[in-house]
Amino acid sequence: AEGEGLDRLDLAVGGSLAEAYLSGVPYRRADVSQNPKAPAALRRIGMRSVLGVPIPGDAAPQGLLVVASARASAFNADDAAFLRLVAERVGLLLRHAAVEREVARTAARQEFLTVVSHELKTPVAVIKAYAEVLGRRAELAAWPAQDRRVVERVNEQADRMLAMIEQLLDLRR
Repeated sequence: AEGEGLDRLDLAVGGSLAEAYLSGVPYRRADVSQNPKAPAALRRIGMRSVLGVPIPGDAAPQGLLVVASARASAFNADDAAFLRLVAERVGLLLRHAAVEREVARTAARQEFLTVVSHELKTPVAVIKAYAEVLGRRAELAAWPAQDRRVVERVNEQADRMLAMIEQLLDLRR
């Protein structure tokens, strides 16, 4: 394909656009046709003027916004200033999308915790109720000590599980 390699920036290979990305300083060249450091993919498709502006992020650039023209000296300082504004807007939109994704992930986690907690609480409460009934029967019928201990352990573990479920619900709140 003619534009192959124009959708990615290989920082390991280096070059002018990689330097612009890493330094945060825009790249503007009037004619890259004879410049070996200029992006080969752009030269290959006949582009001469190149303007690349880093897309700002919180700690590092999120990408590089690049425009090119087959005409030499196609971009001036006003074009660079305009592209910088566009790159800043793109950066804001990317950060906004990342925040929205994080909010959605948090909401999904909270919904999961709520559903799991409520789904677990009912059967554990039933187990606890049956363990209490068995405990009363064990007392009234004078069950052997080891059988009463088994019922006590079931009751204790049900209490423990209910406490963990309550912790999950507290975490969700």
